[in-house]
Amino acid sequence: MRALEVFLLKSMTGCGSGRAEIATIQVAVELKAVNGRFLKVSVKAPPAYASLEGELEAVVRERLRRGSVTLAIYVTRTDLGPAAEVNAELAAAYKTAFERLGLPVHVVGLLPGVVVDRQQGKPSEVAADERRLVSEALGAALAELVRMREREGAALKTAIAAILARMVEVRAVVRARAPEVVKGYKARLEARLAELIGTGQAGVDPALLAREVAVFADRADITEELERLAAHFEHARELLAQGDDVGRRLDFLAQEMLREANTIGSKSADASLSQQVVELKAQVEQLKEQVANVE
Repeated sequence: MRALEVFLLKSMTGCGSGRAEIATIQVAVELKAVNGRFLKVSVKAPPAYASLEGELEAVVRERLRRGSVTLAIYVTRTDLGPAAEVNAELAAAYKTAFERLGLPVHVVGLLPGVVVDRQQGKPSEVAADERRLVSEALGAALAELVRMREREGAALKTAIAAILARMVEVRAVVRARAPEVVKGYKARLEARLAELIGTGQAGVDPALLAREVAVFADRADITEELERLAAHFEHARELLAQGDDVGRRLDFLAQEMLREANTIGSKSADASLSQQVVELKAQVEQLKEQVANVE
């Protein structure tokens, strides 16, 4: 299964949970991920787990590439042993308050003063069986999170592919229209020169006309921009097919597409062509919004 993951586009958002238990201990792990430029992992766990934070973060980094991830660990013990005691009165007060506020009550045992460590408050080392439970629960939570990211990634892939297809259509319209802009300028120039000479039958210096048209054609030439756009579209499609860890590259391509669209717009003196450029830029903005969610 891991070998296939590199071909799947993933979103950066999602959640997952996992549980593992033995006779006296139950460990629950919850993961929540949102968009982020890089991968950032925040661990929220009981004090005794402080020494495991680096190890837990490393496990997450094996499966995820980008996003802001919160990892929360909840531990429930049915046999506290002689090293700890429960302040039942305080726990009941917390529970009542949480129920009134509509908050989850399973975290009450983690609140200050509920479980008192008799060993001068010093966190003990996490036992081997407890470490195993944490590892199992985290593995299950990660698997669920990755599955959700993949489902959302499939929807993103479809949306991005549709946007790219529309951009290809707009580029084709722009490419077909560009030569007509030069022809239209030549016709208007001929008419204007004839008008200035004062007679509709007067001849126009072919050399002068050719030079003016050539200058305009050079200034309005968008061939290079159109070719670069085509290359960006193809590269984006290749990244969609590749799927793994392509969010930053897709974002860069979207910025380059917008740059080319802006250049085309600055060179355009044609109303019809300008409308197509506006549509192209709108599609690029939609692309950027979708790509912002890609891992």
